Amino acid sequence: MTQDLKALVLFPKEYFERYEVISRYGYDEYFLSQHDKNLKDTFESFVFCGKADSTLRVLAVGTSDDIEGTTVELYGRLNTGGMLFILLVTGAWEQMLLRMGNIVPESMSSKLGSATMRKMLQRRIPDVKMQTQYRKISFKFDEGFKENSEDGNMMLDFVLQVLDFRKTAPPEIVGDFMKFFKELCYEENGELYFPADDEIITVIKQ
Repeated sequence: MTQDLKALVLFPKEYFERYEVISRYGYDEYFLSQHDKNLKDTFESFVFCGKADSTLRVLAVGTSDDIEGTTVELYGRLNTGGMLFILLVTGAWEQMLLRMGNIVPESMSSKLGSATMRKMLQRRIPDVKMQTQYRKISFKFDEGFKENSEDGNMMLDFVLQVLDFRKTAPPEIVGDFMKFFKELCYEENGELYFPADDEIITVIKQ
């Protein structure tokens, strides 16, 4: 039963174990090598624009729970010209989370991706000013298709944000998601990669 599925984020030890696994397959290596440069370019283009005051203040860091109201509230607290930086998955990973969000309890689903966020901002904040930066990231995913691979099962858990997905999800749901994974992955040099692209959304208070 889908009610047996548990949100990975509620188990910090297991969450970081799975992040360590997925990092070994290229996600962390690529992410870190590009991350500093991409964020530097973003801040230089959006923040350092000739103003005397270029102070960056972090208001909050959160996940996707009650997120719509929180985002609008944070936007409301900005001074004119202030910026809200939002980093979310997009593309294939967002599609996967949306699919998972349709079968698990609302309280543990993680449906939020960049496309959903942009639509929400446009709906809740009239004439909202946004700038976006798309970043291509991927990691090897061959292990994810091996049923008896401990690493592969941990990779599935991290992408789907569900603890012990293969052990607790009904067989038909596991089969459906593995088929969908194959549709989203791409092959390079004989290895399968899962696109883990993300997008930085910068909202500017007018």
